[in-house]
Amino acid sequence: MAHKASAFDHVAGYMCEGGRIFGSTVLALGTEYRRLAHKALVPLDDDRTMSDAEDSLEQLHVELARRFTDYRVTVQGSVALSEATVGSY
Repeated sequence: MAHKASAFDHVAGYMCEGGRIFGSTVLALGTEYRRLAHKALVPLDDDRTMSDAEDSLEQLHVELARRFTDYRVTVQGSVALSEATVGSY
């Protein structure tokens, strides 16, 4: 996840202080998929359409906390939705 989190740095550089960054990821580690979700997600990771195979909620918090003091993560099933305020480094 660290390589993907560098996108926060790139985007934040183009935003005004107080701007909001939003993101989402499928949590592959620490969650259980239902059979249908697993069948749908594995091929997407295999052909590199997505790269969520190593993503975890803990690592998402680590990467956001490294960059922002004001951020929030909400989990819906196995999907994590994140938002952070730019300028709150």
